[in-house]
Amino acid sequence: MSYTETMINYVLEQYNLIGDMEETLDFLEDEINFTREEIKEMIEAGIDQERKN
Repeated sequence: MSYTETMINYVLEQYNLIGDMEETLDFLEDEINFTREEIKEMIEAGIDQERKN
């Protein structure tokens, strides 16, 4: 698994645990070195991918 896939999985996992986009963004903004917008894009991409499966 690539670094990018690992980060997307981690971000989506946190979103699923927290259950709220804004709270997840607040938490992850402090935890990882990505902008709020980049984190949101990862979450949205992960949600779209889960819907396709």
